[in-house]
Amino acid sequence: MANRRRASGTEMSFDSTAVFITPFLDMAFQILTFFVFTYNPTPMEGQFTIALAAGESGGESKPVTSPQVAPVETKTKPHIIVIARSRPDGKLDALEIIHGSGERIVIKPPATESDVTAEYYIERLHKALVELKKKYTTEKQIVLRGTLRMPWGLAMQLMDACRRYQPEGKTEPEDLFPNVELDLLHQ
Repeated sequence: MANRRRASGTEMSFDSTAVFITPFLDMAFQILTFFVFTYNPTPMEGQFTIALAAGESGGESKPVTSPQVAPVETKTKPHIIVIARSRPDGKLDALEIIHGSGERIVIKPPATESDVTAEYYIERLHKALVELKKKYTTEKQIVLRGTLRMPWGLAMQLMDACRRYQPEGKTEPEDLFPNVELDLLHQ
């Protein structure tokens, strides 16, 4: 299209309004590919608490006789905060539970044991939260604060310990604190 034939002969001329778009497209795709391949998000980037709207059931819709206004939910400060401190190697160093008006429960290994497994902390955290649930029966939310050094798998184990528990004599697990909010601990 850039080269056009003149009506007077076979001589070719250049149209000054022509734009060669192919090099621009090539460069745009190269830049896009570079950023896609080199993007490396931080571990906590993009972790948002998301509450999706409940879906509607299919079938016939029933007429609404008197519309009711849904109660307004106010976000309140959670009564229980779990702080997970980890060492530089990623293993747990201590767990701290803050509840009520600042009461603290600290979970640390005995002084004689320097290296304990994550299951030690998770078991004691779970027992402490089951006891706290008796005090805060209507509480559904808990905040779990961890350091960037803590591995993601360990954070998921701590979240599971906060969410559900298996009561004695029952076959199905029950909700402990179903809404666990992850937060970053700034040291």
